[in-house]
Amino acid sequence: MICLPFYGYFIKIVVKPIRRASSEVQESRAGSTADLQEKLSGIREIKAFVREKSQSKSMLESFRILFKSRVKLSILSSFASISGLISTIGLILVIWFGGKDVINGSMQMGVFIAFLGYMGRLFGPVNTFMEVGAATARDSVILAKSGAVSVALDYSHEALRLAGEAASRAGVQLLLVCGDGLAMPFRNGSIDLVFHQGVLEHFRDPMPLLCENVRVVKEGGKVLVDVPQTVHIYTLIKKALIAMNVWFAGWETQFTAGQLAELLRETDLEPEVTYGRFFSPSLAYRMLRELLMKLGIRMPLRPVLLPPVHRLHRSLRRRIEASFLGPRLGYIVGIIAGKKRDT
Repeated sequence: MICLPFYGYFIKIVVKPIRRASSEVQESRAGSTADLQEKLSGIREIKAFVREKSQSKSMLESFRILFKSRVKLSILSSFASISGLISTIGLILVIWFGGKDVINGSMQMGVFIAFLGYMGRLFGPVNTFMEVGAATARDSVILAKSGAVSVALDYSHEALRLAGEAASRAGVQLLLVCGDGLAMPFRNGSIDLVFHQGVLEHFRDPMPLLCENVRVVKEGGKVLVDVPQTVHIYTLIKKALIAMNVWFAGWETQFTAGQLAELLRETDLEPEVTYGRFFSPSLAYRMLRELLMKLGIRMPLRPVLLPPVHRLHRSLRRRIEASFLGPRLGYIVGIIAGKKRDT
């Protein structure tokens, strides 16, 4: 434990600047990408008004800012090797003195091994989680509160703005990335967990998105996919509204637990946990609330008329969701799958 104060001091003075620099890189990358897309879409107007030189200067300036932020991050990241040196020295000291105590009989081998395990957790790397199609990034904010590095990826600048506001309200930091889920601006095997909820069902061909998830997730990492479940009255209502061209979310499909698991296996992911979720409050109440809102009558979002009955209903719902019935009868089915390690 003698190295712990030095390790803590290093974390305090270096990690925050690294996180800030990382956020600057992501923001600069998002800005330069958006700027490039805007100029490519308006290339005819640029040529028509002979503005090639001024627009080239603008692009060079955005790339210069991106380059400077990357250099700054690289310099700060180089200091991260110091944390590895400190933790290595600490581990050597622990093994040296702890090993002597085990040999002398003053410490049991099991206690020594358990202590080494806790030391590994203490000095281990921070997990990186990425939400694809972040929208308000509610789950990413929760993960950031737990100490993870949370990345919110979305193609919409408005969605990223809302995600940033949610993070500010919660007092946490999110890495906001404007990018395409089919071509994520991340290296192979760089993310511990990739997850998306309510996204895959909007792709007529879901395989490119899933393959991109697999590309960026680490070996032994996880991919979580959460989609509408087929066998539910919600599906019938949705299909009818899509046919009438009045469904709020455009085109979308649905999956059974078996269909989703098979898709994941085709991308070399191994399903590990399957779960289901029911509406809370119920679908009938939600529909009634929407109807009354159109008539100018407001009802509470989550009504609690009788607290004991509400608690009993919540307990029963959670039990059913956790049982084999959850993924088969819930309106949502989700699967957590692991990326296989190379053998």
